[in-house]
Amino acid sequence: MGGRRGRPGPPHHHPGRVGAARRAVTLVERLPATLALLSRGALTPAHARQMVAVVGPVRDDALRADIEAHVLGLLGDKTPPQLGDCARRVVLRKDAEAAGRKLVAAIRDRGVRPHDRRDGTGSIVIDLPLPACAAIHRALEAHAEQARVDGDERTKQQRMADVLQDLVLRPGENGLPPVSIALTLVATLETVLGGTEPGQVDGHVVPAELVRELAYTFGLLPRPTPAVDDPPDAEPALATASGSATSDPPTASGR
Repeated sequence: MGGRRGRPGPPHHHPGRVGAARRAVTLVERLPATLALLSRGALTPAHARQMVAVVGPVRDDALRADIEAHVLGLLGDKTPPQLGDCARRVVLRKDAEAAGRKLVAAIRDRGVRPHDRRDGTGSIVIDLPLPACAAIHRALEAHAEQARVDGDERTKQQRMADVLQDLVLRPGENGLPPVSIALTLVATLETVLGGTEPGQVDGHVVPAELVRELAYTFGLLPRPTPAVDDPPDAEPALATASGSATSDPPTASGR
């Protein structure tokens, strides 16, 4: 028995296809030089994706064109990840004000978010300043190494997960001894004194403003006194998060 055919529902948009479409639009409308090289076969799709992800979001048209030309001029035989790192450095240097605003906004949005993996396990996503993430990861590695015993068949990743669970759920009851860690901060003197050249924390590119915040936190530089006309909450999240992430806690030391 035939039934009346219902009105079709809205089309289902696959997230992957939507993302690919957005990247294509960005490439065509915002990165003409990258598109030209890609069309001639002088650039691989993977290189183009790095340009779209890093250079595409720059808002100012003239600045974005300048950055695009600069980065493509440094292409050489760089792999896609190397080109991405190069592009990030150029963007952080030439669009430093926007990078600073983005950093402050990201730190203000820091938090802990659970994710159900639909198989009986879950993930905890923690958004923190990169130096704090690096320090936490190093500390978990050190604890996992101390927790290894003869006959332990757990992988390093499994031991790290178990250690994290013990530290959070049974603080003071797990018998884990303190560990010491060290992070490597690389920056030019110009950056430390107020320049825009980005630095590196454990090999990860970070904005110049975050480099200086680490220097203030570790006492390498005196923290400047805010100007009288500065808004009282100009960058509270940046100072608070970086301070808590990089000061010397009882179980970790940084340099």
